Formats: sequence, structure tokens, C-alpha cells
Amino acid sequence: MNAVGHADITENGNPFANAAITGGVPGQSITVNNQGAFFHPTTALGQTMTWGPRGFAGGTPQAQTGILLHELGHVTGALRPDGGIPKAVKANDKDINSHCKTTIGGAQ
Repeated sequence: MNAVGHADITENGNPFANAAITGGVPGQSITVNNQGAFFHPTTALGQTMTWGPRGFAGGTPQAQTGILLHELGHVTGALRPDGGIPKAVKANDKDINSHCKTTIGGAQ
């Protein structure tokens, strides 16, 4: 099993909805979306993508660190499941930001 991999991920027809998922691709614990905020600051349509309560631009080390910490939180059981529900995802992102603020902000 690979700890982290990448693939095209679409949620309800939206290829930009998720930056990453946990356990959605066989053989990968964490799967980063090729089309999401981990890699890109904007969607293919030019819409801005950000991560977290501080609104880090997609594709930046801060967004990438926050995204991976969020998914690692699911893998380890440190975060509650959010199932792609926007309110629950935001609550988990807030917790990650609160507990890992220095790590995320200092990512380069």
C-alpha cells in the first residue's frame, strides 16, 4: 500500500470540490486530487481555490501542508469523519489550523 498517491477526484460532477481524500482509491491511504487546491491556485475555469480558515492560495506549501495534515488526521483518527460535508470539513480544517498553525504557516 502507498501512503500517499494522486488521481482525478470528482464529487457530484465537480472535479475541483476536493483537494484530497482518505481511503478513496484502492492501495492509497491518502489520495491528492490532480485537479484540486493541492496543486493549483485556480480551477480550469479560473475560479480561485484556497485551503483553510486563513485562505492559503491553492498550490502553495501552506495549502499543501494543511491538506495533508487534514487527511493524516483522518487516517490516524485524530479528526472526526467529515464525508465531504462542507460544514464538517471546515470544522476539521479549523482544528488543523488551530493545532498546527506554526507548522502550516512556516511551510516552504
